[in-house]
Amino acid sequence: NVPGFLVEDFIGPGGANLNAIRAKVPGVCYISVRPPSAPNRKPSVRILGEGVEQAERLVRASIEELKKLGKKPPPPKRRPQQPEPSSPAQQPQQPPPLAPQS
Repeated sequence: NVPGFLVEDFIGPGGANLNAIRAKVPGVCYISVRPPSAPNRKPSVRILGEGVEQAERLVRASIEELKKLGKKPPPPKRRPQQPEPSSPAQQPQQPPPLAPQS
């Protein structure tokens, strides 16, 4: 799994980092980053082909190196708060009460 905030750096510009890993693995190796399977999950790396174990070691090393560089996740986004009405003019109008019917 790749922390979401590291995916862009892990892939590299134009896939350069993934291509560098592929070049170090003998044979044909496919490496892809898959989106999270659920909202609270991390993206995952899929490796297919030859040299899967070596590619996996290189992928893990690349992710650890990115973590050591100290890149931090962005702060959580805050929802803009709705201002509370402070004067009667800003408060929503209530319909008049209904008169009881006899």
